[in-house]
Amino acid sequence: MTPGICRIVAICVITACAAHAVAQSSKESKSKDKDVELSPVLQKAVAELAREMEAVIIDPKSATRRTKCDYFAARAETIEEKDILDAIERRLYRFPERSANRTASTTQPASQPAIKGKDRLMINEAAIDSYIKWQLLSAQKTTFSEAVSRQAVQVYRRSAVRPLRPPWDEKAKDMTMGQEAALIKPDQKDLIDRRNGLWWDELSMNDKKFGAMTEFRNELYARLPKNIESVRAAFEDANSRIENGHDSDAFFKKVAGDLRGVAASLKPVEINQIVLVAQRLSGKAGPTTFVKLTLDRTGSKVYWQTRGVNFDKRTCDQLATDLTDMAKAGF
Repeated sequence: MTPGICRIVAICVITACAAHAVAQSSKESKSKDKDVELSPVLQKAVAELAREMEAVIIDPKSATRRTKCDYFAARAETIEEKDILDAIERRLYRFPERSANRTASTTQPASQPAIKGKDRLMINEAAIDSYIKWQLLSAQKTTFSEAVSRQAVQVYRRSAVRPLRPPWDEKAKDMTMGQEAALIKPDQKDLIDRRNGLWWDELSMNDKKFGAMTEFRNELYARLPKNIESVRAAFEDANSRIENGHDSDAFFKKVAGDLRGVAASLKPVEINQIVLVAQRLSGKAGPTTFVKLTLDRTGSKVYWQTRGVNFDKRTCDQLATDLTDMAKAGF
């Protein structure tokens, strides 16, 4: 197979995976994206977790949220895996005016202002919804059984993706922040330090608001039975993280390790498909992200230091090599 044909096949494989995920989501959205009858234990958990994350959306600088998947860690309740999956498969949160019957709490704490303006964006609903689901997963202490594996992978594929790392707009990146750097003089160290502090605060608040969307996906993947379908879904996940400007090196290395573990059960054609995808993703570049304001080498100009968010080429290439060797050895 020529390199050109390999690239075409790789693109087709990736496209087919993404198309499958979109089709599944569209097909089931009407039946799944609605309120679901939960047990009293889950109803209480959803309401409490919704209030926790609502506070963060309102005031991400001052409010706090959980940093681990631990809501049920010290609780005695036992919840069946099917009940957990049925819950996280559906939308558990909407702002009050978008759902007269939503499962989560419909009132804001009296001491806090109503969520309004840009915070009404659907992405904030998705962030709260993902936070709730992330914490509900703490009730699932082990890997999901093979009996519910297909449903669990579908839930994983349909899970909300964390939005682009700020700044979200290329024009804002090239113009607004670039112009800002041009207005700062090299000897204005205090101003540079203050601006960097504000930028890092913005990134920190963004992590606090939207980080649970990735954390939910991490915890859900960790509980999936490892097979060709779950690994394919994880490849899609890693790809979406890179495209939105979020590091995925640690996650992808874990997925690569899991793939090596299941490779012995795969057919040569399945291994070859994964090899093509790994080759296609090798060195793939995501958006350029800002790190900090700093001086150039001459010390005469202030500029924004940036870095690219890319797939780890070494990990991808090594994975492709290892799998190719496995396929040749007769696995």
